[in-house]
Amino acid sequence: MEDFVSKRHRGFTIVELLIVIVVIAILAALSVVAYTNIQTRAKNATKASAVQQAVKLIQLYKTGEGTYPRSTAGGEFCLTTDNVCTNYAGVTNGAANTALMNELKEFGTPSAQSGDTVVSGGRYGIVYNYLASRTLSSQPNPALVMFFLDGTNQMCAGLIGGMVSVTDDGTSNFVPANRSNGDSVGKTRCYVMFPN
Repeated sequence: MEDFVSKRHRGFTIVELLIVIVVIAILAALSVVAYTNIQTRAKNATKASAVQQAVKLIQLYKTGEGTYPRSTAGGEFCLTTDNVCTNYAGVTNGAANTALMNELKEFGTPSAQSGDTVVSGGRYGIVYNYLASRTLSSQPNPALVMFFLDGTNQMCAGLIGGMVSVTDDGTSNFVPANRSNGDSVGKTRCYVMFPN
């Protein structure tokens, strides 16, 4: 009887403990990956909402004025009232966007922020660029909106309703594409243009 009792209460072996620890570690790693993916999707949804608001205002401006904003001045401007954005290379855009914001405010309220975290050397913000000579599939299409999604290789196409996701063919002629060309330091650079 004494042998039976001592065998019942002997505890776990080292191998059994190691197996439990490995299983817990695997479950923890899976949870962290799932949580990170959920955070990335939520942040990108916030960004898409801010871009959609900017696009709506640009389209209303074009309908009301017959041309795109800043068509006489050209240039590259942040599309949020905080005026925080970079170009595709991560260089902070220092151009004043007050005139653009005032033009868009006639048709609604621009987004205050893009939802990005501002990081030195990072890519962030929503950018509006007007270039009279730009084309889309060889047709005149001067207005372009650029933004950055968290994560590499994210899908740009279909993210912003009514917009054409594009990539540059290297000659200022853009062509439809699911993503822009190039990873932008842990982010996906997206270009969208207004359909003709």
